[in-house]
Amino acid sequence: MAQTAGHAVPGGVTTVDFERVAGIATDARRQGVELIVFPERALTGTGTVGLRRNGPERATMVRLLRGLGLAIVAGFAEAAEDGPDNAAFLVAGGNIRGISSVRRRSRPGPPGEDWVGSAC
Repeated sequence: MAQTAGHAVPGGVTTVDFERVAGIATDARRQGVELIVFPERALTGTGTVGLRRNGPERATMVRLLRGLGLAIVAGFAEAAEDGPDNAAFLVAGGNIRGISSVRRRSRPGPPGEDWVGSAC
């Protein structure tokens, strides 16, 4: 099992983060893996920078992962007006099949009733 982490930078996430995830996924596929799940915020790290759901990073991930014949779930910080929320996407068959996010209704307090989930 490999530990992965992304690195948030001002203005977005570097392509190195995506290439690292794609490299790990490629190695996993060579070993016969059909599904790989990366941890929360694997693409962005724990910083305050969030990816936009339909931003250019989405196309970059799909391009790097296309053709692997592998399903991938990867977590990231999703940009929101009041700070990033946790989200994850599923890539399979060379396309993003879904994005699930957990958005806070309010910023104060621990996760629990203040959090809501959404998927598309």
